[in-house]
Amino acid sequence: MSTQELLGVAGGIFMVAALAWNAVLVLRRKVKPALASWAIWGSLDAILAVSMYAKGVLNPQMAAAAVGAGIVFLLSIPYGKPGWNPIDKWCLTGGIVAVALWFLTGNASVANFLTLAAIAIGCVPTYASIKEDPSREDKTFWCLVLTSSVFALVGTTSVSLDALAQPVVFVIAQGIAVWLLFVPQKNAMRT
Repeated sequence: MSTQELLGVAGGIFMVAALAWNAVLVLRRKVKPALASWAIWGSLDAILAVSMYAKGVLNPQMAAAAVGAGIVFLLSIPYGKPGWNPIDKWCLTGGIVAVALWFLTGNASVANFLTLAAIAIGCVPTYASIKEDPSREDKTFWCLVLTSSVFALVGTTSVSLDALAQPVVFVIAQGIAVWLLFVPQKNAMRT
């Protein structure tokens, strides 16, 4: 196994660690996951993993994310908070459209890119929540997930848009969350 492939495996290991950490926090009632958000993350991650597999570019991080997000979703049923916001509904619709277009066109790349767009849009409520009250999110979880994404990116062995799009989008999306958590935000409204 090459160094690059080992880095890709490290991305999967860090994703397992991140989601296991999050699951423990849920079970200890230290965090209360949003049921709708984790239903969407679980669904979109599963769609993305299957479409990446179909293209022959599934990486260990995405495989772990699909399974782990599904587990956190199941934990959010008894321990999470209910409710849907409009962006949740749009993201779920994006996932359904991605699958439909994949089946209509026979092109898994369509599902990859539409799913990634839905995931990126779905991050907006998380960013707003972090900005409003950073204590709602666990810093260790976000650091583990970002580390996972960096390893997945540098461990990508295929130089194709299908292989690189997922880790690039994840690094950017998670990097923004970590930045919001660790860099003090100035009040946007001036008096």
